[in-house]
Amino acid sequence: MAYKRISPAPVAEGGTGAITLTDHGILVGSGTSAIDAITMTDGQLLIGKTGAFDPIAASMTSSGGTITITPGGGTLNIDTAAAIAASFPTDAGTATPAAGALTVAGGTNIASAGAGSTVTLNLDAALTGITSVTAANGGELRTGITAGDTLLLKAYNNTGASYTTFGTLTANLTPTFDLASAVTIGGAYIYRASGTDVPVADGGTGVSTLTAYSVICGGTAATNPVQALASVGNAGEVLTSNGAAALPTWQAAGGGGITWSVVTIDAGITVNTGIIANKAGLLTMTLPGTAAISDQIRITGINTAVGWRIAQNANQQIFFGDQSTTVGVGGYLEATAIRDSVELVCVVAGASTVYNVVSSIGNITVV
Repeated sequence: MAYKRISPAPVAEGGTGAITLTDHGILVGSGTSAIDAITMTDGQLLIGKTGAFDPIAASMTSSGGTITITPGGGTLNIDTAAAIAASFPTDAGTATPAAGALTVAGGTNIASAGAGSTVTLNLDAALTGITSVTAANGGELRTGITAGDTLLLKAYNNTGASYTTFGTLTANLTPTFDLASAVTIGGAYIYRASGTDVPVADGGTGVSTLTAYSVICGGTAATNPVQALASVGNAGEVLTSNGAAALPTWQAAGGGGITWSVVTIDAGITVNTGIIANKAGLLTMTLPGTAAISDQIRITGINTAVGWRIAQNANQQIFFGDQSTTVGVGGYLEATAIRDSVELVCVVAGASTVYNVVSSIGNITVV
């Protein structure tokens, strides 16, 4: 049987449909049509396309410019624009991604959270285990900005298993800082308003109330609370010592310090006073119940009738030179003329007082 040569042999008869093929081209079928050839340049790839389309020879691109693509003869080099870290050094050790992922975990007093493309690190609201906090020059510790916000300074109470507040900072129109009563300085409690009395040993008085206008004296011992004289004294009186074991007392001043008054009715005598007797009949004035050494009494008369008498209480007595009155209520001194006068000074103090007449005018009766 003889065969006839057909040129080119068609695809339908097992041929290529072409008599030449592009050198180094990539052959692509076209159904019963002749085979096509695709030529490529350095670094190109065949990229398919859905449908009845031949593959396309194309170069790779990076639209965001984040990848560098370098084509070459039979080569294609792909690099990121910057080097990708293969490890992540930290302050304590180095972390290496595993399976393409790097875990960002929270540490002491720090919590991490991830959402979308963001990792957030948050400082815990309550910090524990901190060894120290060093602030920069002018660093601050503040309250919140709302009125009534507080910042508390606390110490742990091991016995009560709770915290005790020692200081409270409060935000307000006028901010305040309140110290608890348990606050000490050098182990000693701070004296404060409405607290305990400051003792003498700490520079205080040891008392919380004092008699108005009274003279303040030391206590019965060097560190005992101070004492206030019960009396504020009368006009013209001076403060006189009664020795180391007793409080001083107010006494009439020397010279003209006696306070004089006109008396018209019988009465008791007040120490360190002067009596101007002006009663139509006998004016009887009775010695004070008690007196202190150096207390004085003076009396003179001005009435045209009978003068005056100085009467005594129980256990009292008056000495007039070498004469003396009868001890007790039966004894007395008495004027015999209108202008008779005497001056008495207490020489023995207490309930059993004794007086001396230190000056007189007239003929005084001693009973």
